[in-house]
Amino acid sequence: MLPSIHTGILELSRKIQDLISPVFYSRVTNVRMLAHYTSFEALRSIVEAKEIWLSRAQDMNDIEEIRTGSAAASDALRTLGPSIFKTLPFDWLCAPTAYEKLRRELDQNTFIFSLSDHGRANESDRVAMWDLYGHGGRGVCVVFKKEKLLGQNASGQFPIHWSPMIYERTADLKDRIASVLGRVEAILAANKGLVRSVASSHVGAIVAAVVATEVLGYKHVSFEFEREVRFVRSAVLSNGPLPAGATTRIVRFQNVCKTVFVLPLRNYPEYGVEADLACLLDHIIVGPSNEQAELVAGVVDLLAENGLRHIPVQASDSPFRQRRR
Repeated sequence: MLPSIHTGILELSRKIQDLISPVFYSRVTNVRMLAHYTSFEALRSIVEAKEIWLSRAQDMNDIEEIRTGSAAASDALRTLGPSIFKTLPFDWLCAPTAYEKLRRELDQNTFIFSLSDHGRANESDRVAMWDLYGHGGRGVCVVFKKEKLLGQNASGQFPIHWSPMIYERTADLKDRIASVLGRVEAILAANKGLVRSVASSHVGAIVAAVVATEVLGYKHVSFEFEREVRFVRSAVLSNGPLPAGATTRIVRFQNVCKTVFVLPLRNYPEYGVEADLACLLDHIIVGPSNEQAELVAGVVDLLAENGLRHIPVQASDSPFRQRRR
């Protein structure tokens, strides 16, 4: 007896997820600390409100990277799919159509919090990052403990996910997508009875979601120095219920109204995630500045006022590069 359509979709999705997730999460296995380069004012907001804001992808300065990767992935799926998928005729899957719908999700309903692989706890900040994210001498580097920020296993149950960057050119992305699609086809071939229980369009939607997941990890090779790791909320990765307090919100930033995704920084025992700031923060580095001593004192006071006196604060020894007009 064949499983029901709903059961078949869930089972097939699980099998493909079990194949893809370990590879995806293995990319952050060796990451020990994660740094968020931001302004003193943004740090104050994080500490006092005990929450982080994930920016909508279309509002980010590197949205074109996502769009470029998305276009390349669309081309790869359309041109390579017919030769890869044999268990079901590729035309039956309608995967390219399903993927085009997900491209809109990537733009409009995907939210990102950018971090950088900081290496070990005793490693220092990087001048190249201050040049981009120094906020005119008011920058700070907030160093998080990776295993606390998202202490989950590869099953990916927490509704906000890691998306480690792979720095490559679009041709490399297409090769990577071809490899992933080949692994998906192998699962379909090994589970033909299960595949027959699911509408071909549903199989195509699963294939499209796998491709979109790979796009979230794409960035051009010229940005490799950033060593970026993204914290992502997207229906492309998970469409399940959200934990209490996690929601979208319209905020005013630099006199512009934007939609952000708000994640409270607290413990989530139902997921095994310890995201309370007292557990999460490792240390804070105050960036190069003409007023560095004052900023260090300001960060120390901010932490003390919010029950975080135990968090070390240090001054960067990177030189301050005053931007000239």
